[in-house]
Amino acid sequence: MENLAAAAASKLFCGLKPDEVAALLAAANARWRAYARGETIFLAGSRARDIGIVCAGEVCVAREEIAGERSLLAHLSAGDLFAEAYACAGAARLPVSAMAAQDCQVLLVNAQALLAAQEPAAACAAVRENLIRILAQKSVLLNRRLAHLSHRSTREKLLSYFAGQAARQGNPFTVPTRQEMADFLCVERSAMCAVMGKMRAAGEIAVEGRKIRLLPRRGPNA
Repeated sequence: MENLAAAAASKLFCGLKPDEVAALLAAANARWRAYARGETIFLAGSRARDIGIVCAGEVCVAREEIAGERSLLAHLSAGDLFAEAYACAGAARLPVSAMAAQDCQVLLVNAQALLAAQEPAAACAAVRENLIRILAQKSVLLNRRLAHLSHRSTREKLLSYFAGQAARQGNPFTVPTRQEMADFLCVERSAMCAVMGKMRAAGEIAVEGRKIRLLPRRGPNA
């Protein structure tokens, strides 16, 4: 019952009744898995057939670089999905790996079996609608990220990112941890913090912990 409640609370099954979730999980050959911290859930290069749903704990998605370093791309918590786009694409090969950031419980749902399910009809339609919404939201986030990454310098990336956050949250706004922000912008954390320090000294931003305010630009005679 606890596992079923965790699945029902996920974004994929949002709005569904517990009995509807149970029926869909059975139709989709769903399996519950427990992973210890650091354990690999999906390995880059493998074919994605399952949608991963974080039910407890945390999962990180990372890309292995040629030099052996690992770039963190996403940090997921309970209710979040991963590998759904590749699984729905028909067992496409994963370009990234998913690992347990801490001890976690994950629900693996066969994507093709889920999409082929016919009953309960209303629940099937709701799940497909939820899945489309999740994929669309991630596409929007990816486009925003690409817009930030198109800038050359760390300062330009930060200004682009801060402007976007201010537009969505208001000014001031709250940002993730410094490491998460550096990973999102594909920059080195210490270098990014140094640039933020210079921006603060120049009067471009005000910083208080994870809260940041964009300050008005000073005129030439200010």
